[in-house]
Amino acid sequence: MAEGVVPTSGLVDRHIAFVEALRGAGLPVSLSEGLDAVEAWRALDWADRSAIRAGYAATLLKRPAQRPTFDALFDLYFPHLVGEGLATLDPDAEDPAADRAIDPARDNAEAIAAFRDRLAADLEAELRAGSGADPGAPDATEPADGGEPTAALQRLAAEAVGRFGAMPGRQPGQTAYSAYQTLRRLAPAELADRLTAGLLADADSAAMDPAARQVAERRAARGIGRFTRLVEDDARRRIAERKSPAYVADVAVRPTIDRVAFTAARRDDLEEMRRQIGPLARRLATRLAKQRSAQGRGPLDFRRTVRASMSTGGVPSRPATDRSGPTAPTSWCCATSAARWRTSRSSRCC
Repeated sequence: MAEGVVPTSGLVDRHIAFVEALRGAGLPVSLSEGLDAVEAWRALDWADRSAIRAGYAATLLKRPAQRPTFDALFDLYFPHLVGEGLATLDPDAEDPAADRAIDPARDNAEAIAAFRDRLAADLEAELRAGSGADPGAPDATEPADGGEPTAALQRLAAEAVGRFGAMPGRQPGQTAYSAYQTLRRLAPAELADRLTAGLLADADSAAMDPAARQVAERRAARGIGRFTRLVEDDARRRIAERKSPAYVADVAVRPTIDRVAFTAARRDDLEEMRRQIGPLARRLATRLAKQRSAQGRGPLDFRRTVRASMSTGGVPSRPATDRSGPTAPTSWCCATSAARWRTSRSSRCC
């Protein structure tokens, strides 16, 4: 190494690329916020990946709606595994020279059935560990979903993609991976009934009410959904290693909801749009009501608007509003003498 050249680990370059990917996905990350994230490195333990994720999120994000895009890009630029992660997951291990041979014993009907049994057992163990109470108890509550998945489930997802999602290429070193093929062959959604029965296996007869079963079904669906997301993330990670994280960020990572076109929006995107537009619509209605009240303008007077439009050929160029002020409240009072009845505009006496 030449004198005066400081060796670098590439961490700063990876940080700059990560910030640029966030900006490309629609997240407004300023230069000062990027520098704040670099300063936060001093207080973080790089052995704890969740702490690094939390530090980046605290310094770069402004709204909770930006978190899904941030998490997807963070997993691309700071993956939890490099390469296969485990030596036994290499699909080319049987023939290193050809670099594309797959052991049939690792990918057949018996192997898929055995892997599904392991997946059901690990998912049930994780769901039980995520709740302090008995999963089938009558007063059991659903645990909060979030945080880093367990290392066992991450390894299982990596093994699933490596064994059942590998697609040999035409030339050595061009093995591709598909999350769709992995999920289609394993069919984790079909394990929902088995997980629900496993969660309710230790419960007594009093726990077999519909409410407890619904809780167990929702927890089973959430566990299967988490494994599905891990499989998709691992497939993207392998593609990013083969090509580049920037390539995957451009073609596979969904942008923020405010940058999604209506013609390309999915059902989840439309539901997220409704959730975000609702509070904005209420705030806008409140602001317009305050402005209208300050200007002394009431609701639209349709009759006066139509009459005024006759002078402009029927075009309502000047809408008329109801400018009537608040009327005096009508109060009722009872007189002590029943011989006289008095009535006024603002009061009625009986």
